[in-house]
Amino acid sequence: EKIQKLFSCANIGKRFINCSFKNFQKRIGVEKAFNATLDFAKNFKQKQETGEGILLYGGSGNGKTHLVVAIVREVVKQGYSAIFQPAAELQYRLNATYNDNGESEAEIMNGLIESNLTVIDDLGKGKWSEKVEERFYVILDGRYREMRPTVITTNLKLSELEKYVGNAVFDRLKEMCVFILNNAKSYRALKIEEV
Repeated sequence: EKIQKLFSCANIGKRFINCSFKNFQKRIGVEKAFNATLDFAKNFKQKQETGEGILLYGGSGNGKTHLVVAIVREVVKQGYSAIFQPAAELQYRLNATYNDNGESEAEIMNGLIESNLTVIDDLGKGKWSEKVEERFYVILDGRYREMRPTVITTNLKLSELEKYVGNAVFDRLKEMCVFILNNAKSYRALKIEEV
């Protein structure tokens, strides 16, 4: 209940609220990501026992957010708690706690750690600093120790992601997540080509 109050499904936004595996537009290059995310959602009970997550990486506009929202929706249907949190917005929310807006940093951090599933979308957006790295590591480490699955998306190449998040965070991600490349073309670029 506490997690739901801090992180409502409305955080997904109107654009993505109806994303599902059934309405995902499959195209060349997305097969591995689609199959892995579908399998993850269907076998979430097992993932709860192993703590295994997914890190989806690849260019922008190729369906990563759609797929992870589909995971969130499936996991919630199964009765688990799930948080969908864009990375840049998370940084903003944590910084805003210093302005006494009603949320505390501890509440946000604990919600992200305690949820059955936490999804961080678009890691690599927003300014990274030592403080952000520390917070992110605390979230990942808390989830890692309790074997709670974490799903992350990024537009960065793996070498760029490692530079962005730092060695400790990247090393923890390698241990927690299966890294899956989505190398489909941007859906938005394909729409422009059709015109």
